[in-house]
Amino acid sequence: MLNREQYRASRSDGGISLVVAGAGTGKTTVLVEKVKSLIKYGGVPPEKILLLTFSKKAAEELRERIGRDVPGAGLQIHAGTFHSFCYSVIREFRETFAREYGFTGPPKVADESSRHDFYRDYVCGNLARFKGMPADIAADILMNYGKLGRKSRDRLESLDMGRISDDVAQLYREHKIVKCLIDFDDMLDMIPRMIEKDRRFGEILTNRFSHVLVDEFQDTSQSNFNLIRLLIGSSGGNFFAVGDDWQSIYGFRNARVGYMLNFRRFFSNATIHVLRVNYRSKKEIVALSSGFIRKNRHRSVKRIISHRGKGGLARIIAVRDRDEEIGRIRRLLGDYAGYGSVAVLARNNRQVALLERETGSANGAHAGAVYMTMHGSKGLEFDTVIVAGVSDLVIPDRSTDIEEERRLMYVALSRARDRLFVIVHLNDDGSPARFGAELGLRI
Repeated sequence: MLNREQYRASRSDGGISLVVAGAGTGKTTVLVEKVKSLIKYGGVPPEKILLLTFSKKAAEELRERIGRDVPGAGLQIHAGTFHSFCYSVIREFRETFAREYGFTGPPKVADESSRHDFYRDYVCGNLARFKGMPADIAADILMNYGKLGRKSRDRLESLDMGRISDDVAQLYREHKIVKCLIDFDDMLDMIPRMIEKDRRFGEILTNRFSHVLVDEFQDTSQSNFNLIRLLIGSSGGNFFAVGDDWQSIYGFRNARVGYMLNFRRFFSNATIHVLRVNYRSKKEIVALSSGFIRKNRHRSVKRIISHRGKGGLARIIAVRDRDEEIGRIRRLLGDYAGYGSVAVLARNNRQVALLERETGSANGAHAGAVYMTMHGSKGLEFDTVIVAGVSDLVIPDRSTDIEEERRLMYVALSRARDRLFVIVHLNDDGSPARFGAELGLRI
């Protein structure tokens, strides 16, 4: 049964629409219902629907849920990731792409490890230029130089890493053509270029789909957005996007939350729906997480309401050192073992490994608990969530935009259904870590 906001968003209307969803408000349900409405009530053939996602798992789930109510439709719609869609087009029109880009045959996909190997081989062949820097580190810097912050680039200026990065990138482009390889970035760039350059190819592709739908729109990159605009055509077409800008946490993958925040700047006649009813979390958890994310200036304005009402726990726990933190986590795991699912979340993989090892060393208290990074928890939910390691040395990460770090913290907070515990480290002067203070911890 859909609520009023969900129903309005999922009707079979055409045109351009954006659904701004809150955590736990049923955005996936709305996307599924939209596709079903287009087919059952809008008369849209399933094969004319293109549904783009950012993970294979999400695409499979959407296809399965659609097919459950509309037999056969799950297999007939084109549902997949941006990359899988682009690669399928490149394979279908392989002669066109081979002719345009100089390939001698159908291109194969080069994964990130093969790219890293190429860069590392370059470093090893030119060690003098890197003044003793380990080859793997130098290769990583060259591969990701454009994503580094200004301070990091300034520190590398003496090594001329910017120019070297450009030189190696050109060598890698030439290497891919010779070896008939394309990487994930190539896939997203090639299709828009071909649509704009080859009129016949563009007409075939844009006429193939009457409706384009995108999940997790807050994670859209410039390449993703260029592809979307070209696929829906200059007339505007039919485009439906769902997402939550409060959960945009993939800036390091070039996601740009501005496409969602400034949607009407790009689509002036768009209809915007807002999902406000959270079906996941108790009121206390919704209040804490919503209050925290409001510290961000660049965000949509929405008041999230808990459908489940009061009765939850949302507590901030102050600790002075890691030993005290480990002790608190062990007690919490012991107290809530057997009361549903439990997750321990932390900012990075190193923290997660340490927490799992150290909290599991006494009485098996971690049995049944899931340990993962905040990034890894996105899209999941647990009855009890312990957000650990909130320290100024760890989160916010100094190399990342502060507002994205808040959004990452919000993702972690909003995973909890019934109980949320946030463990905040105190600084040497006794003050709480920044995010602890923003959550309301006072010492």
